[in-house]
Amino acid sequence: MKLVVAADFHISEDRRYIDTANLLSYILGEIGRIHPDYLVVLGDIFDKRRPTPREMRLLDRWLWSIRDCVYDGIVLLEGNHDLDREVSALSYLQDLAIDKVLVVRPPYKLGGFYFDHAQVIGAIADNGFGLHEGQALSKITEQNSDCHTFAFGHLHKPQILQQIPLAFYAGSLDKITFAEAEDQKKLWIFDGPTQIDEILLPTRPMYQFNILVMDGYVSLPPWPIVDLTGAMVKVVFSGTREALKGIDPALLHTYMQSRGIYSLKVAFDITDKSVSRNEIINESVSEQVALEEYFKDYPSKDELVVKGLSIIKEVSNG
Repeated sequence: MKLVVAADFHISEDRRYIDTANLLSYILGEIGRIHPDYLVVLGDIFDKRRPTPREMRLLDRWLWSIRDCVYDGIVLLEGNHDLDREVSALSYLQDLAIDKVLVVRPPYKLGGFYFDHAQVIGAIADNGFGLHEGQALSKITEQNSDCHTFAFGHLHKPQILQQIPLAFYAGSLDKITFAEAEDQKKLWIFDGPTQIDEILLPTRPMYQFNILVMDGYVSLPPWPIVDLTGAMVKVVFSGTREALKGIDPALLHTYMQSRGIYSLKVAFDITDKSVSRNEIINESVSEQVALEEYFKDYPSKDELVVKGLSIIKEVSNG
């Protein structure tokens, strides 16, 4: 059985809709070349639980075309972004009854494969940190000993969790945050339990430049040697409040537009000269990541992180 695995399309007309459409078109061509028995998408097909007509139309047209490129079927798992109070954004596909298209709620098994949309302890999150919460992979494999391969959706970073039995996150269709800038997005191709190939996806390049701003001095990134044409760029200026007053984002936008960039995001990381900075802890990381970094040398780190998150939640809700 030849099988192709993908995950996390996050179709949205509010965020780079054309990029998503282009990637789906590219996949259609590759699947037409391979002609697998099955194509499995591991959840979060839509970005939000109530997709717009335009988003639904994109998926419908893609499914109608790609179903002719597979011999047996297309399996779509429902992800957390697809479900709203147990009502699935994909339920309309069941009403359409498109030939060879099957919508299922995870977990799902097929020919020795175990498919799920879940968070697994020890996996690397999109921000690069290991997860301490979620399902235990050892328990999943033990309870499903009839399976030889375990494939997961939900985390956007493609990664292999273990080799025997093989367990992996397929990764998202496209780069969504700048933490994914170095990720190589792909589809996974199997012949039985053996991974025989992969389809590398032509995603838009992303670059983040961190610039230190001091009184009378700015550390410039190597822009002249980087081709930014069509790229998404994020620039983070770090420095004291006084030093950052001299930064004019409008001038930066004008310069970047002249370089042919696709989009630009400018952020300011205000520091205090008297405080030693930790470059990992800034506005671009989550509360959990910041707490884990801050308490990393404490013996009771996990307990402190849990308490910190609880306090943040209480303050936010109050």
